[in-house]
Amino acid sequence: MPPFRQRPLTWLFLAALACAALAVRARHSQSAWLDVLWLGQLYIVAGWAALSGAHRLARAGVVIAWILGAALGAADLRQTTPDLRYILGSLTLLTGVSFGLTWLLKRLARSLSTPDDLPPAGRWQFPLAESFGWTIVVAVAAAVLPHAAFAHLWEVSELLPQLALSGAAALIMTLFLVPQPRRDRAGLVAAAIASAGLFALLPRITPAFNAASQQVAAGALAVVALWTLVQRLDEQAAASPSINGGDGQPDRRAA
Repeated sequence: MPPFRQRPLTWLFLAALACAALAVRARHSQSAWLDVLWLGQLYIVAGWAALSGAHRLARAGVVIAWILGAALGAADLRQTTPDLRYILGSLTLLTGVSFGLTWLLKRLARSLSTPDDLPPAGRWQFPLAESFGWTIVVAVAAAVLPHAAFAHLWEVSELLPQLALSGAAALIMTLFLVPQPRRDRAGLVAAAIASAGLFALLPRITPAFNAASQQVAAGALAVVALWTLVQRLDEQAAASPSINGGDGQPDRRAA
């Protein structure tokens, strides 16, 4: 994945997604479109944290900041405090699950690649300055997470659809952003089979995955697919000679 400064479409897409969520939230505190946007953002943030080459401290900070911001944005602050606690618990658990599944699939995809296709592994380091940054991240997490409520998430009928959706989103992002060289046809087939199986089997396994839940799930996966497409377009633009100055070399005039 190219650096953020080389991804203008990614920035525009994320800004548009956040603005759309805020606009819907301002008009409707409870809306299927709002659920689609929040869930799509959750998968994107977790997937970015698992797949990005950004510094691990930056990724952790972005994830925690998004969870807090999304919880405050999704919760109806005119209601009682438990509403915010339940939302904070849901976002924390689902973000962690989505991150874990995406990271595992990334490791699996890299283990199936040939050594020549893999990027060189750098030497693991943990500088003293970074330890201070992690102190801040851990302090914020320790202050916030005890207020999150998780009891409502442990029913299998409620948790299973979310786990399956997290796996589908992780699979889509991994198939199209990790393999080198790209195998888009195989990725399309695998993503189509997984999505079709999910929507065919889950309604038979759990009644919680009803028609309304299926619409939200389809919308969230569509947001993930669109984000993946935006990532690929930015990758192509970053590698294009016309962007780099016409000869494949960086255009120093742009600096």
